[in-house]
Amino acid sequence: GLITGALFLLVGVIYERAHTRDIKQLGALGKISPVYYGFMTLTVFASLGLPGLAGFISEFMSFRGAFGVGLETGNTALVILTFIALLGIVFTAALFLWKVIQQVFLVLKKRNEATGTEEDLYERWKSLPDMAGWEIISLTPLVLLFIFFGLYPSPLLNLINVGVLQVLELMG
Repeated sequence: GLITGALFLLVGVIYERAHTRDIKQLGALGKISPVYYGFMTLTVFASLGLPGLAGFISEFMSFRGAFGVGLETGNTALVILTFIALLGIVFTAALFLWKVIQQVFLVLKKRNEATGTEEDLYERWKSLPDMAGWEIISLTPLVLLFIFFGLYPSPLLNLINVGVLQVLELMG
C-alpha cells in the first residue's frame, strides 16, 4: 500500500503539470525534474522488489511460501504457476525500466508519429517545475516507511503473524 500510494501520488504530480499520462508524449524529465526523477526511480525499484525496500520482503515471502508448499506437497501445478508468476515480475521489471525510467526520464528526443519529424522533448517540457515542497513532504513519509520496512520488516511481520495465527486457530 505504501508503494502503490507513492506511485499514484507521483503520477498525479506529473499529470498536474503536463496534463497527460501518455508515456509516448513525455521525455527528458530526468534532466528537467531531478527530484521527481529520484522519487520515481526509488518508488519503481521498491515496486519491483529491489532488496532493501518493502516490496522485496512481500514478494520473497509469497514466492518462497508458494514454492515451499508446492515442493513439500508434490503439487507440480503450484510450482509451475509460481514460476509463471515469477516471470510476471521479471516482465514487469523490464516494462518499468524501459517504459517509465528510460522513456519518460532519459529520452531527450522522439519521433513524432503524426508528422514524422523528430521532437526535442527537453524543449517541449523544460518549463515544467520540479516537485513542490508540499509534494515532497507528502511523499517523504511513504518513501521512508517503505525503506524502513524493507530493512526492518519485523514490526509488520509480527503484526501479520498474530492475525494469521488467529485465523488458523479458528480454522482448526
